[in-house]
Amino acid sequence: MIRLPPLIVLGLCALAGPSLAQTQTRPATGSIVIERALTVSGVRPMTFKESGREIDAVSGSEISEAIIEVTGDPGRVYRVRLPAAIEADGLGSTIDSFTLRSDNSGDISETLTARMDAHGFDRLHVGGQLRRTPGLVITEVSAAIPLSIDYE
Repeated sequence: MIRLPPLIVLGLCALAGPSLAQTQTRPATGSIVIERALTVSGVRPMTFKESGREIDAVSGSEISEAIIEVTGDPGRVYRVRLPAAIEADGLGSTIDSFTLRSDNSGDISETLTARMDAHGFDRLHVGGQLRRTPGLVITEVSAAIPLSIDYE
């Protein structure tokens, strides 16, 4: 009977280990989730009409609010980024104090966060205040609101 010292037996086992591991293979698995990209479409710009004041407010008025349609993944939460103010006419008048209302989520002026419905749709209504340059007479101002929308 041949007796091998324990160190040699351990060494032979260590050499056999890597070759056994190389012959055992497992198929790799993975998954991918394809998200529908957000689409933002302007339906109507914000419109202000002459009121005889230097500050005209638009809030809750279907006639003057900007309307924006948003489509994407059903049920997904999204966030709106809206500037604090924009130049309205190139003559120094500005629009600020924006209000934002979502058909699905209600008033989101503070949170700027809303959710898509079960069909991946929402409509935003944007209001604000027009601050006219003193002494400037404007009969009508229309403005496109530069906002961006991203999934939360």
